[in-house]
Order: sequence, then C-alpha cells, then structure tokens
Amino acid sequence: MSQPLFDVAKYILDNYGTMTTMKLHTLLYCCQAKQLVTHNTALFKDDFRAWQHTPVNLDLFTTYQHGPMIIHADDDRVADWHACPSLLSEAARNTIDS
Repeated sequence: MSQPLFDVAKYILDNYGTMTTMKLHTLLYCCQAKQLVTHNTALFKDDFRAWQHTPVNLDLFTTYQHGPMIIHADDDRVADWHACPSLLSEAARNTIDS
C-alpha cells in the first residue's frame, strides 16, 4: 500500500532526478517543515530521527539500506514502494516544488 511519504519521495525523484539517499531524506524533511510552517498541517504523518548527517525516516531507510547510496526514479527499490505521486494534491506539489 502506498504511503504519502513514499508518494512525496517518488515525486521528488521523478521531478528532480538522481540523488543520494541522504539528500532525499533532507529534502523530505524540508518539505515537511515548509508544509507545517506555511499551512499548519503535515504533508505526511511519518516521523524522522535525528542522525549524525541528516534527519532519517526509518521506513524509507529500510527500503534501500543494503543497496547503493545513490537512488533514482527507475531504481527497482523505488518500484517496490508502489508510490503514486499522482495522488498528491496540487497544494502538496506546490509545497514540494517550492
């Protein structure tokens, strides 16, 4: 089942290309912060943990922890997410794009 965090992650990869997993976590964290500050609502319900170099979502981390640290939209691990970025609202997409 698709989760909103994975929908946002797939949207970012589809629209902004290949990146390190650390950058993906950082962007997800920043999108969540932007949504909370601007709209006083969460973009997704998932939590992050403070790790040494970046905030990390453990559910997302476990999907690629045994693979390369570079991730792209066509990666088999991303296909396993069953994410549907098309389900994101226009407001959510605007927050992510900003």
